[in-house]
Amino acid sequence: MIGPSPLRSSRHTGHAPHETHPSHRRHLNGYNLGDNVYLIDTNKHYGSGSEGAQELVTTCLDGQVMIWSVTPVNPGDDAEIAGFTGAMVDQKVCSPRQATLPTGDTIWTGRVESQGATARYQYSCSLSFDGKAMAFDPFLDVTAT
Repeated sequence: MIGPSPLRSSRHTGHAPHETHPSHRRHLNGYNLGDNVYLIDTNKHYGSGSEGAQELVTTCLDGQVMIWSVTPVNPGDDAEIAGFTGAMVDQKVCSPRQATLPTGDTIWTGRVESQGATARYQYSCSLSFDGKAMAFDPFLDVTAT
């Protein structure tokens, strides 16, 4: 599962589909992220949308802390976040940094700092699935507080 979430209030995650069919492995080998990621967002009650699509829209407030994490559905797969790029980072709206929890799990976290602007910012999240680089391009919909 992967995605951003305002601290203590939402989480958007995506994950590779469960490998019950040999074609799923071919998709990973073919670098087809669309067939290997499912994004979810528990901020739906705030207006987030496009769950299950590669361009999930996460609604959040200026000043919220977001958390991204990835968990493969198949425990035998190795999945990790490699980094973030795009308008969200370039415009310094949110610059996720890697952190390790006391449990040993790795997350990425960043505070939304739109400087009072209400806008939609696209970003790319780079992933590594079994050592193969892939990326998806969701959005943050930021509302000024």
